[in-house]
Amino acid sequence: MSNSIRQIPVEGNIDYIALEKARIALEDALRAVKSAQRQFETVPPVDMDELRVRHWLREQHGTVTALHVADTLFGNRPPSKSLSMRVARYLQAAGWRPVKRVMGTKHWARGARAERVL
Repeated sequence: MSNSIRQIPVEGNIDYIALEKARIALEDALRAVKSAQRQFETVPPVDMDELRVRHWLREQHGTVTALHVADTLFGNRPPSKSLSMRVARYLQAAGWRPVKRVMGTKHWARGARAERVL
């Protein structure tokens, strides 16, 4: 497809001022769409599992383990090291910090920047 301008025969007068205003409006609209597209592309995807863990953590008091969180929220999935590690990342991102180890298992407690109960 070529980029040539197609000429259409026109009868009567052409309102060049209105035509120029319409062209400018179209260019402005195109810039707005491209800007919105860039903003949309920079929004990180939402991890629904992380949101589920964060919501559950708001109501917890004391310490938790990644395995306990995984078992409570994702009990239908087989327990695995990768699931526990993913939950540990969610705990850290939510502001929880490891406070002690009991027989090799990290126990997490609410940190200073953790979300509080609403």
